[in-house]
Amino acid sequence: MAGLFQRSAFEEVLGALDQLQQSDDLEQTAECRRIRGWAELSLGNTEEAYNLFWSCADHAGSRVGILILTILAGQVKVAIDHWMRHCQTLDRAPLELPDSRWHSRPVALAAISVLSRYPFTPRSHAQGSAALYTALLHRSLGDPPSAFMALSEVAGFYGLADLVRDRWLEEVVCLPPPSARLLLDTRTLDQPFVAPNPESGVGAHKAVDCAIRILLYPDVPTLERQSQKALAETRWSDALEILRRLLFLDPAHTGSLEKRWRLYLQLEDREAAKTDLFALADIYEKSPNILRCLEVARAVIDLFPNDERALLKMCFLQARLGYPIALASYGRQLLDLCLSKGLRDRYATYRRWLLRQNLTLDDRNDLDTQPS
Repeated sequence: MAGLFQRSAFEEVLGALDQLQQSDDLEQTAECRRIRGWAELSLGNTEEAYNLFWSCADHAGSRVGILILTILAGQVKVAIDHWMRHCQTLDRAPLELPDSRWHSRPVALAAISVLSRYPFTPRSHAQGSAALYTALLHRSLGDPPSAFMALSEVAGFYGLADLVRDRWLEEVVCLPPPSARLLLDTRTLDQPFVAPNPESGVGAHKAVDCAIRILLYPDVPTLERQSQKALAETRWSDALEILRRLLFLDPAHTGSLEKRWRLYLQLEDREAAKTDLFALADIYEKSPNILRCLEVARAVIDLFPNDERALLKMCFLQARLGYPIALASYGRQLLDLCLSKGLRDRYATYRRWLLRQNLTLDDRNDLDTQPS
C-alpha cells in the first residue's frame, strides 16, 4: 500500500526518474511528471508538487493531488465544492482514489486531520462529500474500519456514502466471495476539473507553510530521548508536545503511540487515548504482528465497551484470524449496540456481513433471527 512507503522509497523514486532519458512521448512524460509530483509531495516539497500536478492536470491522479494541496492550504470549502461537483458527474461510485498507491501516510493523515476539524453544516451534501473523501483516504492507507466509520457517520443522509460502504463490505473477508454481479466497475473516470479561483488564496506558498510546520522538527532519535526524559521527570505537557512532533515525523512509531495513549489515560483524556489506541491497532493490523493488534483491540474494548468502531475492528480481526465463536460473540455485541442506538441501517449492513462469515450453525441461526 502507498501508506507503507517510507521517505527513502520516495527519494529512490525521484532518483530513478532523474536517470530516465527525455522522451518525445507526451503521455509518458506526463506520467513521469505526475509520479514525480506525488514523490515531491510526500517529501514536503509542496511547491514543486503543486506545479507538477498542474502541468498534467488532465489526469485524474493529478487532480487528486491538487485537491490534497488545496485542503492542506486550508481552502477546504473550495476543495470540497469541486470534489462534490466531481462526484455528481460520476456514473459509478468512487471506490478508490486515483493514484492511491502513491499516497504517503503523513500527507493523507494531514488532509484527514484538516477535514475532521472543518465546521461543515450538519447533514449537508458538503459534509457527506467530505466524509466520502476522508473514507477514500483511509482506504488508500489500508484502514477499512476508519473508512467504514467515516461513511457510517453520513450514510443516513448521503446516499453515495451508503452505496460505497455496502460495496466495500462485500469485499471484506467474505466467505464465500461476493457474487461478481455485486462488484462495481472501478475504472478511472476522467471528468473535467475546474481550477480553483485564484482569488480564493489557494497557492503553493500556503501549502509550503503547512509542510514546513511538519518538517522543521528534530530527528526521531533525538525526540525519543527527549520524550523519555520528559516522562521520567513527570513533565507531562512537554512529553505530549515532544510525542506529537515525533508522530508528525513518523506516524507509525508504535513506541510513541504506546507511551502517549497511556499518558492521555493518566491525564484523564479518554478520547485522545482512544484515538491513539485505534492508530496503534491499525499499524499492527498491517504488520506481521497481528496478535499484537488483537491485544490492542481488546484494550480498546475494555476501556470503551460501547464503541462501535472498536467492536467493528474486533469483528474484522476475528474473521481474519478464523475465530468463529469470538466473531459471533463480538458480532452480537455490535448488533445489540446498533439496536440500542436506533441505528437500524447499520444493524442490517453488519448483520448481512456477519452471515457471510464462517460461523457455527448455532451462531448463524441466532444471527438469522430478526429483532422484533
